[in-house]
Amino acid sequence: MSKKRKCLMCETEYEYCPYCWEYERQPRWRTLFDRAECQDVYYIISDWLGKRLTQKEAREKLLAMNIKNIPFNSSVQGNIDKIMQISDEELKKVHDEIDDSDEVMDGIKNIEPVLKNDKVFEKADEKKKQTVKIKPVSTVKPVVNKATNK
Repeated sequence: MSKKRKCLMCETEYEYCPYCWEYERQPRWRTLFDRAECQDVYYIISDWLGKRLTQKEAREKLLAMNIKNIPFNSSVQGNIDKIMQISDEELKKVHDEIDDSDEVMDGIKNIEPVLKNDKVFEKADEKKKQTVKIKPVSTVKPVVNKATNK
């Protein structure tokens, strides 16, 4: 006799009975979860809350999974949102890695205005369009090897 169950993570109703022969070939984790992704997310969140995973490691694991179409309950979704947040330190690290000699990024010294203001990107695109010009072939000087004079 199958028993109606509710997934711990997404609260989807499904049927499973660990004692019935009809379900003997299904994995035992179906007692708590309706799909493998829910089980995986459960372990990632548990490890993150238990300090066995850093936020970055948990985020990487969640990004590697296809969980966009799973309607998680509010507490699970809240934990996923916390894991997916980017810390100020990581934003600063990304900003510091930007090459200042890159003409598109010249003048952009703070990452926050970039994230909050799309006009900065529009200005950078305009600047990039202005700076990309191909020199005519006639003005290009040939490269000469000084050792062989060729």
